[in-house]
Amino acid sequence: MNDLDDRLTCESDSDTPKKKRTPKEKQNQTKPKPKWMCEPSVEERERLRKLKDRNDYLRNPRFLPPKSREGGSSLIRAKVKNKRSTKVSEDQSDDPAPVFIAKPSVIVFTDYIVGHIYESTLELINTTSTSCHVRVIPPNTQYFSIGLGRFPSEGGIVAPGLSCKYTVRFAPDSLGDYEDLLVVETHGKHLLKPGEDIFIELVFFPTAAERSSQTFTIVCDNCQVNDVSAEGEGQLVALELVSVSGEDEPLMLPPEPRESSVLKPVQVGSKLISVTAMEIEVKGPLFCQHFHSELMLIVENGTGCHVGVRADIQSPQVCLLNRKLVVSDHYIGVPAKCSVTLFNQTLLSSHFSWMAELRGQQAHLCTAIFDPPSGTLGPNETMEITVHFTPHSDVELTKVAAVCEVRGMNSPLVLAIAASKPKKLSVSYSLPGLCPSQSDTDPSALTLDFGEDVVLSKAATKQLLITNQSAIPAPFTLEAEYFSCHVSEPDNQSEKGSMQKHYGQVFDVVVIKTACVEFGADVRLDWKTYNIDQNDGKLVDVVLSYGDHFPLKDADGNEVMSGALGLSDEDAWTHAPLSDVTNVEEESSEPPPAGKNLISVHIRPHLGSLSDYPYCITPQQIVIPARSSRTIRVSFTPLTLSGSDCESRCAGFALGFMSLDSKTAVCVPGKVRRVQGLDLEPIRLDLQAAVKPAVLLVQMDEDGGVLGFNASAGDLLRAESDGKLVACEFDVTQSFQLVNPAEMPLRFRLGTKAPFSVLKPLRGSSSDPYTGDGQALVIQPRHSTRVKVAFHCSLPLLDHKNQTEDHKSAGVQLVHTENGWKKLRFQQNLLIQFSNNTQQTVPLCADLDLPTLSLSTDSLNFGFCCVGETRTTELNLYSDRARTFWNSHTESGVFRVSPDSGLLGSKKLHTTTYNQCLQISFTPSENREFKAMVVFQSPLVTTPLTLLLQGTGSLDEK
Repeated sequence: MNDLDDRLTCESDSDTPKKKRTPKEKQNQTKPKPKWMCEPSVEERERLRKLKDRNDYLRNPRFLPPKSREGGSSLIRAKVKNKRSTKVSEDQSDDPAPVFIAKPSVIVFTDYIVGHIYESTLELINTTSTSCHVRVIPPNTQYFSIGLGRFPSEGGIVAPGLSCKYTVRFAPDSLGDYEDLLVVETHGKHLLKPGEDIFIELVFFPTAAERSSQTFTIVCDNCQVNDVSAEGEGQLVALELVSVSGEDEPLMLPPEPRESSVLKPVQVGSKLISVTAMEIEVKGPLFCQHFHSELMLIVENGTGCHVGVRADIQSPQVCLLNRKLVVSDHYIGVPAKCSVTLFNQTLLSSHFSWMAELRGQQAHLCTAIFDPPSGTLGPNETMEITVHFTPHSDVELTKVAAVCEVRGMNSPLVLAIAASKPKKLSVSYSLPGLCPSQSDTDPSALTLDFGEDVVLSKAATKQLLITNQSAIPAPFTLEAEYFSCHVSEPDNQSEKGSMQKHYGQVFDVVVIKTACVEFGADVRLDWKTYNIDQNDGKLVDVVLSYGDHFPLKDADGNEVMSGALGLSDEDAWTHAPLSDVTNVEEESSEPPPAGKNLISVHIRPHLGSLSDYPYCITPQQIVIPARSSRTIRVSFTPLTLSGSDCESRCAGFALGFMSLDSKTAVCVPGKVRRVQGLDLEPIRLDLQAAVKPAVLLVQMDEDGGVLGFNASAGDLLRAESDGKLVACEFDVTQSFQLVNPAEMPLRFRLGTKAPFSVLKPLRGSSSDPYTGDGQALVIQPRHSTRVKVAFHCSLPLLDHKNQTEDHKSAGVQLVHTENGWKKLRFQQNLLIQFSNNTQQTVPLCADLDLPTLSLSTDSLNFGFCCVGETRTTELNLYSDRARTFWNSHTESGVFRVSPDSGLLGSKKLHTTTYNQCLQISFTPSENREFKAMVVFQSPLVTTPLTLLLQGTGSLDEK
């Protein structure tokens, strides 16, 4: 249908290819036609033609003769008259003639008020010579809408030259600019002329081996609509791989096709052939770099061919064209722009990603930003990476590296970074006309000479040039040592002015003070976590340190600076006097640096107990660059509640002790002095957590709080085709729902003991037992999971019915019901073991029904019976609660039981009692009394059942 849709400016072309005339046709055309009655003469026809050409009448396309041009011409396109003929045709320009013209072409709403609805009318005029259908697609945004169209006739058809109208509404919700489009759809772009056939080609590309169908709608100008349904079936190709050259080559083809799949033959006149695609996969990594092979394609009842297979075995391999980045001409806190180049050495697209954190012992003294931080390198592509490197210390950096990970590569790319010592502030001073002095020269050598002709109370001016030769700002102040002066800055030139109020020669010194404004200093934070115990009676903490309070450490926690062995301990002196700081110095073979104590003792109020459990901060030492930020991770490991069902709260806090690694940041003699470490009030972070016992909500299909199972011992035996009994085991399954009502995930394991087991779902229809030693389960907050539990029935379970009180198994008991039935009851708890060592149980109970044999009577007396004659009596054999196999045995030859064995069962569902009708026959062999005992046995019944039979043979027929 997309090919049939046309937009507002669709071009309609109805030209018909001219048919070559045969000589016979030409001969027929030369024959004169008979004149009609009242037919005008030749002169009258010529006069009518000239009149028509002068007025340019538009003839109705419905009444055009069959050989003339069909309808569809434009009403607004100019006519072009052929000089050699008298025919008038349309101007055949490249631009298509519009089918509909919109008035207005642009609808503008101005001076609107929020909350009001504004309307405007859109008119669509048919500019062709045929009636056309029209449909307007509504706007995309919610602020514009369109009403139903008003047509000159029914059916949504607009006649030539007529128009239809739509109402466009605008509803703004705020003051702003709004824009949208209206799309007008009309006739298709294919014109079907009288007596002409058109072929529409449908292409079928199946994506699966199944039947597919689709309906196409063809709409004509004469209001005819036809639906065409196309169907097709996608099939796999019946190809056979005969051989592959070489041995042990990792060549794989798609799964075997169906035998009924064939390639359809080429249809006569069709433009497409039956094509199929076969995917060939070469598995790696391989030891070889290049792979060559050949496939043989066999076509039934046709000619086969050989297909060559060639592959280049590659794995992602990206390298740095410059493995070391050297940064020079940079300043503290000022980003320096550099670049490195990545090169993809293979034909595979490779994804790379730069690690955010730098590596190395000096990584905390600088930062680097890579642009782009990640991306994909095409085959053999190079990419330039922009690096913004910022040093935060005034030392030379040689132990810094950046890491770039490439997906598919075993080892990441390492970019070594070397940065020279950052430059300092450089300011030069000069006078106009003289060369500027260097920053290290004494500016006192310059002299501002105002001359000897300075008039009292009048200002004399001289210029002093101060040039900042560095890339960082340099604020300055300028003042006279004795007299006063005025300073202005015209055109970036410092100008010194003086007003003479005293006569005579005046000498003074101009003092210029410049300051290097660095972007702050790096701050190192050492974190310690403490627990708050309400019953703690300690008053003060004594902290003893040797060397630095908090020495600098690497990523593994090892001290970087030599000679700074940290010895920290905290103890409680309940009777010690409370003081702020107490320093103790001891003599040493190597004296400590000036102004620094070798051993220091700090006494402070006791606030909590130092511990990294249950709260822990990682990393415990971080360096925050100047005017930057870092992220720490605070973890909480819940305490074990020891089976408590109450909520427990844990209170603690963390202290961040601040230190400065730069010596100039700590102390500038006579200018700046900063305290750090234990001498400075730390940053405090209060920590609060609530520990709730891990409890899952257990939902069962039946009420009672116990997951119940019911099984019959009669299902443990099965008869083979030869009548032999075999033992079989089976499972009875039940399931329940576990719901996590907490606000955090719960991790747990499930554990049971035989004969119960937990089944975990696997792919397919089978299930395996799940024990407590298996993989832990996790239920997300407000989620649930279904647990399936199985009760495993086997013949060894029947041994429990014979147990005595002294050897009674735990969780198993023999139950006698009021009706005399027996069953084994197995009771156990399914254990839910949570990750914090707390437990929850789900009661399990299984009843195994035991068969009980009984007879409708325990004795039969046949009385007197003639010798040689047979007397038969019926009785019933019953089995309650379970099906069972049975057999009978008697040593007497005159009594007979029929049948003598079988299965007590029923095809009816929900049956608790099974019975078998038995025929007991008595055939006396002589004139005397006979007695016998029939024993009924079952492999599932321990005590056999007996039947007493009596009868007397007689020769008297009366």
